[in-house]
Amino acid sequence: AAAQLPVIPKWGRFEAAFQSSVDYSNAVQDASLTVVFTSPLGDTSEVDGFWDGGNTWRVRFSPDQPGRWKFMTACSDTFNFGLDKQSGEFLCSAAIGETRFHKHGQVRVARDRRHLEHADGTPFFWLADTVWTGACAAETKDWELYVGTRAYQRFTVAQWAVSPGDDAEDQSAYTGFPERIAINPEFFQRLDAKLEMLSQAGILSAVVPLREMQPHPAAAMMLPDDQAELLVRYVVARWGAEPVAWLLAFEGESSGKNVGRWKRIGQSVFGSRPHAPVVLFPGETQWLFDEFRDQKWVDVFGYQSMTDVTDDALKWTLTGPFAAEWKKEPARPLIPF
Repeated sequence: AAAQLPVIPKWGRFEAAFQSSVDYSNAVQDASLTVVFTSPLGDTSEVDGFWDGGNTWRVRFSPDQPGRWKFMTACSDTFNFGLDKQSGEFLCSAAIGETRFHKHGQVRVARDRRHLEHADGTPFFWLADTVWTGACAAETKDWELYVGTRAYQRFTVAQWAVSPGDDAEDQSAYTGFPERIAINPEFFQRLDAKLEMLSQAGILSAVVPLREMQPHPAAAMMLPDDQAELLVRYVVARWGAEPVAWLLAFEGESSGKNVGRWKRIGQSVFGSRPHAPVVLFPGETQWLFDEFRDQKWVDVFGYQSMTDVTDDALKWTLTGPFAAEWKKEPARPLIPF
């Protein structure tokens, strides 16, 4: 029986596909899928599945223990017999592969809360390129050149955004009315391949699900809180098993609306489950650090330190007002952008 089971390396990606027995007019609005994975030691992990077009739904999961794993699905539509109460097993082997993620595992915040490391404790240094819309907009051949160049230059992170904006096929992450969006799976399938290129080059993807920086993109600002949360949850479900960090890139304003909006979204998506590091990047409104300091699901603070590389700018980065951040509790790694 074991010979029939899929074999996934430790810290690799297990993927299972399910066929919905119900045709939904808007799948991500009409149904949701969760999957509980049980480790060889009996520990459980719950992750969201995601719709991938037509009647196909998928779940992706990264195992961290060798041995036999089991899973069981649950669908919000309990009459959907293709999605609800589906079970399966797979075997997890020892870690194999050539990239830093194959050898050392996903990236996390270290126990001292002051730096990043891999799952096996190997330190991870965040040396990033801010490419924002590049992953979406680039043609495949141009993205291959970009990834190869950055890997040669020993970058470890690419910071890129999913939405708003169109890709090389003039498609966006979602369509429809802001009050009830429809996810575009073809858009995400093209990004799957680009994220995989980064991972195979040993480059972490710091993904912005929904970028809301000044000047505010009209499309992003039109999304109500529940639809913004749906988009973020979809992105996390699709790529949560990959070498990623989640970059929340938004700026505050005088009314405090964005503070409450992203506290609600973050707590709902990240608050109750283990997750890849969540990096708060508030652009030039760094006062948001104090607003989010008590949010345990925020793992890292990122601040906009400078726009040039003069000696004075570098000195300010190390000795300016953010030097005091190191003394504040709870401690968090700081990333100057």
